[in-house]
Amino acid sequence: MWCSVRRTFARVLGYGGCLLAIYLGGCSSSSSKVYTIGVDPYWFPLDLINKEAYLFAFTAELLELVAKEKHLHIQRAAANWDDLLYGLTVHKYDAVCSSLEPYNFNLEKYSFSKNFFDMGLVLVATAEASDMGSFAEKTIAVMTSGDEQLLMQKYPEAFLHRYDSQSKAFEALMEGSVQALAIDYLQACNYISDLYSQKCKIISPPLSAEGIKLVTLAKEEPYLLKLFNEGVQQLKKNGVYDKLLKKWKLRP
Repeated sequence: MWCSVRRTFARVLGYGGCLLAIYLGGCSSSSSKVYTIGVDPYWFPLDLINKEAYLFAFTAELLELVAKEKHLHIQRAAANWDDLLYGLTVHKYDAVCSSLEPYNFNLEKYSFSKNFFDMGLVLVATAEASDMGSFAEKTIAVMTSGDEQLLMQKYPEAFLHRYDSQSKAFEALMEGSVQALAIDYLQACNYISDLYSQKCKIISPPLSAEGIKLVTLAKEEPYLLKLFNEGVQQLKKNGVYDKLLKKWKLRP
């Protein structure tokens, strides 16, 4: 698997780290335009827990499949993090893959697709736990004050207990001291794929909106964003999206 990831990096970065664009798309096209999409292979400033290469490979394959699905011509280009949004501004790229959030002040400059990779907080429970339904009189482990504020909004009926480490929170979960714990999605994947394989599971969709999106300049390329959203949704419906997540170790 790692060799496959390294080959994907090599195809895009080229020799000596030079940029190398790759042409993707179907044989028949509903648009003759070639869209250039910038991607930072290192995803600065995100902390992806050593999964940068996997997310990059997942994104590359997802773009290729969406291009084929929607008959788009996509040219992908590796970009340094500090060049990404500037390159978009000067029309070096038609779109970029970014974790930028669609806050009001950003919406004045940019347009956003839906998340094509979610990274928000999720709830984890033991593997044998049933649908928890109401969280009344149940305790959720949290790590930070920000997590507490979000959980209070989402589950006002639940008790919250702060832990100073994720390992202690998982121990409490396994002992039954708490019925769920709140943790970032990728961190949950790491624990469930390793130490808690077949012992724990994710029981909620992302509770916050963080994620990777396709970003364009405001009100530019609405056709691209529309077809991209449709293409990702189709891949989710036919099960290909989930297979991609598992292939690139982004789902336990």
